[in-house]
Amino acid sequence: MTRITPLGPGILEVARSVLSGMEHQLRTDGANVGGAWQITRAATARYAGQGYEVPVVLPPIDGPEETFVPDFAARFGAAYRRTYGFDDPGRAVEVIDWSVVATQPAAHRNEPSPKVLARADARSGWHRPAYFPECGGFVDCPVYAREELDASTLISGPAILEELETTIVLLPGDNARLTASGNLLITIGGGEGA
Repeated sequence: MTRITPLGPGILEVARSVLSGMEHQLRTDGANVGGAWQITRAATARYAGQGYEVPVVLPPIDGPEETFVPDFAARFGAAYRRTYGFDDPGRAVEVIDWSVVATQPAAHRNEPSPKVLARADARSGWHRPAYFPECGGFVDCPVYAREELDASTLISGPAILEELETTIVLLPGDNARLTASGNLLITIGGGEGA
């Protein structure tokens, strides 16, 4: 949420007001998800008058403003130094955007070991020439339809995976497989030719 606020007296009241509303909305929207959430409060800030903001993880907002302001200033200075190589501690700082991010650890899944998909199992035996300098030029490359893959399938490059929105090229030595959740996991240099 954009609310430009000078770093100084009154900022903690603004932070608490803005962030509590955002956290309430987050809890309401995420109520059906369940599980333990980790809440991170952040802001983007800049030196007054500049157009270059840097992200800053906020210090705790439950303490006094006398500790919040210098803690925020130190965090901003460190973030600015990391980004631009210097900071200007005597210059006025303003907060531009406030944010709340909720994260939840992904559940660990025991996924089955993938079976190796034979090159003959390519999309109806379909191949096409593709140029791979690693192979010395054009290769008769197998083409796979992503929608036909399942979590037990392992494809080794060189290969081409096609779907409606994109085409994925696996280089020689790369592996690809679908996870149980349907994501494509590509291991670079982890295939037969590595």
